[in-house]
Amino acid sequence: MKQTYRSILLFTILFSFQLFSQTNTFIKNYSRGGGCSVIQTKDSGYLIGSYLYYDKIVILTKTDNAGNLIWEKKFENLTEPLPYFLRVVQHSDEGYSFVGTKEGNDTNVCLYRLNKSGDTIWTKTYLTTACEFGKSFVLTDDGGYLIAGTHQALNSPDKTMIIKADYDGNLIKRKLFSFPTSSITFLDIQKTFDNNFMLYVKGRLFKISDDGDSLWVKNLSKSCTDFFQTSDSGFVLCGEDFLMKTDKIGNKIWTKNYSNWTFRSVIQTEDGGFALVDRGILKTDADGNKLWEIVIPNYFYEIQSTGDKGFILAGHINNYISLIKTDANGNASGVALTSFNDAQSCVIGREYIFYWYSQSISNVNIDLTTNGGASWDRIASVIPDSGFYKFAMEGKSSDKCKLKVSDANNPTLFDESNEYFSITYNSTSDFIAINQIMMFVGNNGMGSHDPRSDGAGLYWPGGKYATIGAVFQDGLIWGGKVNGVINVNGSTYRSGLQPGKILSCGLPDTTTKPIYNIWKIRRDWESLPPRSERAAFEYNYDNWPGELGAPYEDIDHDGQYTKEIDKPKYEGDETLWFVANDLDSAITQYTYGSEPIGLEVQVTTYGYNRTDDLADVVFKKYKIINKSTTTVEDMYFGYWSDTDLGDGSDDYVGCDSILNLGYAYNSSNNDQAYGAAPPALGYFLLQGPTCPSKLSDSAYFDGRWVKEKKNLTMSAYAAIFKTWLYALDPPIGYNGSLGFYYYLKGSRYSYQAPELPYIDPYTGDTTKFPLSGDPVFNTGWYEGNGWPGGPFAGDRRHMISSGPFNFAPGDTQEVVYAIIIGRGTDNINSVKVLKDKTKAVKNFYYLGILDDVAKSNFLPKEFKLYQNFPNPFNPTTTIKYSIPERSRVELKIFDVLGKEVATLVNEEKSIGNYEVHFDGSNLSSGVYIYRLKAGNFFNTKKIVLIK
Repeated sequence: MKQTYRSILLFTILFSFQLFSQTNTFIKNYSRGGGCSVIQTKDSGYLIGSYLYYDKIVILTKTDNAGNLIWEKKFENLTEPLPYFLRVVQHSDEGYSFVGTKEGNDTNVCLYRLNKSGDTIWTKTYLTTACEFGKSFVLTDDGGYLIAGTHQALNSPDKTMIIKADYDGNLIKRKLFSFPTSSITFLDIQKTFDNNFMLYVKGRLFKISDDGDSLWVKNLSKSCTDFFQTSDSGFVLCGEDFLMKTDKIGNKIWTKNYSNWTFRSVIQTEDGGFALVDRGILKTDADGNKLWEIVIPNYFYEIQSTGDKGFILAGHINNYISLIKTDANGNASGVALTSFNDAQSCVIGREYIFYWYSQSISNVNIDLTTNGGASWDRIASVIPDSGFYKFAMEGKSSDKCKLKVSDANNPTLFDESNEYFSITYNSTSDFIAINQIMMFVGNNGMGSHDPRSDGAGLYWPGGKYATIGAVFQDGLIWGGKVNGVINVNGSTYRSGLQPGKILSCGLPDTTTKPIYNIWKIRRDWESLPPRSERAAFEYNYDNWPGELGAPYEDIDHDGQYTKEIDKPKYEGDETLWFVANDLDSAITQYTYGSEPIGLEVQVTTYGYNRTDDLADVVFKKYKIINKSTTTVEDMYFGYWSDTDLGDGSDDYVGCDSILNLGYAYNSSNNDQAYGAAPPALGYFLLQGPTCPSKLSDSAYFDGRWVKEKKNLTMSAYAAIFKTWLYALDPPIGYNGSLGFYYYLKGSRYSYQAPELPYIDPYTGDTTKFPLSGDPVFNTGWYEGNGWPGGPFAGDRRHMISSGPFNFAPGDTQEVVYAIIIGRGTDNINSVKVLKDKTKAVKNFYYLGILDDVAKSNFLPKEFKLYQNFPNPFNPTTTIKYSIPERSRVELKIFDVLGKEVATLVNEEKSIGNYEVHFDGSNLSSGVYIYRLKAGNFFNTKKIVLIK
């Protein structure tokens, strides 16, 4: 019997489940993972093999004949075996063996020998100076092993490798063949009827003797995922959507194609036909003609025949190891509780989708227990046509919760979760969905990442019912010098924070206290129906942690939060709040290799229930307190994002330094997810960090203006490319801290040099604002037509930053960002709509009105002359300036010799922001100077005309 495991990538954190079954057939789920293969053991039970990709763990799951769990064993620190493939065999003593790849300084093949209880008897590692991967193996007639794998020597093509070992795993010989492979090549070895061995490797059938001598090789026309020797000594191979039959020396006899299938495994059945598995079973006759098919809405990677002429399938249902036993016609009677769309902690009042899989059942009941099964409450009786049910989590706060799905006509047939989950009023992650945006946050600083799927976590449009992801992950980054050493931390794909406050003694509080979960309140909660959702908001309102720093209204004006007197403060119409700190060295080192500083970070996320421009905006306010005893010098704050607008492989990014905006937009007018006219998404620095300034200046801080300070604006923009060497993702480790600090300062990170500048391809000048051209007016440096020789559209990361400033012990900084989405008539017009909304959001934040953007006039605090845009230009450009008081204004253009060539403004102007359009059609190409005089203010800038 063929005995094969296929490995599977795992992306979500869900529950694990187990069910009872009827005789002969069953549907079972076990722990988290994906069943790669299955064998029927000598005691008529089953052994499933799985591989947890990200955890690098092999799992063996042993069951009885009815699929009930007997034991489970885990084997750690193993690199990925062959995709969808991990072979396990049973010996005559009822023990087991499997081959893996041991991770270390070098990657080496390892062989495990286990007893019948799955305990390790011995392991053998075959050390070489190269990286060698164990893929598949078979037992030889003398009780030894023949292992197939790949050999990756330095500066040489990858090769196919055979290792021969004795009964105790001792190396007898190693042999290399010239066939190129790689660590991810599908490579399988099986014993043939004539006591030789057949390998499938990268499009070839390759026959060898017991000693590894080559007998023949046959090149195939297709790439396969499994093969099987047939009763006539030929071979049958399956691939994406086909089945191929060959004779005994590999000559093709026929090929059959089947639409909507992606086959993983094939066997020959007793009637001479074939059974293939993917999302179900497809059965054919001996000539490959389809006889019947059974569709199961999940992934399966191995099919085997059983002693009672049925089939056993190993795979996963919603990312949990799954085993299905069918009869000879592919039918299985049973019901399987498969998943919630959440992790182990559920929140009272939040809606959940509950999935199950069933066959031959007309109605199911769904029940919940909050006391470990002592009593059950009926949630619903539903017809399982769609296989899911949406409901709001009810009950009381408890960590002894289970769900059960059962056959309404036969209650003895049911599936109950075999692990407890908790119901709480708050969780470690939550989402805001008061308007068209649904966005997740985590109490460790994680932003815009969905813990249910480990995928995109900012969705738009549709609010809580949105389904299209716009951001994969984002978060606040900071970097500075601590005693002269660069230190960077924050949240990207990893987070350098842990939940909780820093105590007065300088130590972090216990991170697992429920008060350090995420708190969420909503302005209209009292108008909600008297059900669990309202109860959750009421609990949060009544227990609001104002004493920790959560925003509140100080009713008695005593400067401290007093419950039942002071009230929670609604920022917007829905407010989320949590507090975290950076004092866990293991976490900060794991993030980007830096040590902790001693920062406490309080985060308020809020939005408005509006139908105007605010319907597409979420605000994030960060209050950062330096609770260390050290000044952080040359400090910067940045907001980083891996923006994926629907399909993340076709995006562009850019910035507008005047608007303090970094944004992403689609490279074409048709996105795979959003369709025509895809949106643009921007990160707007609404309120920058503060620093000392002159007497006439004021900074906005904690909702008021503070004199003799100023808010720093956006000081740099980072455009980061996943696969282009120009500006790369900073790596994990301390080099990542250096790379991010370069980006925060306005330079770029590349493997080619420790720090490199961004160079404007039009002017040749260095710039801290790459891609600040305008794709709407086709001017300046922007992605696509505005960057000859630039990268193709693709996956992008980008970051806006502000600094530098010194951050002394006891100081508090506050920065506010707005995440804004705009959708116009096409992909480029969406950029214009986004910029218009950005202006409106600023007006709303500072003036409290959301006026038509054409009428918006933000009152400036200082004289300022901006760089013209675009620059260089041909023949028109725009010059902007600001005056904080009524003044006589002159704006003139001069050539390099000082000769006046144009007067653009010469009149009295009121306080405000202005822009003037200049047409250089009558001038020759060259460098010019423009000068602004307003009151006692005087400033000049360079302008370049290119025709």
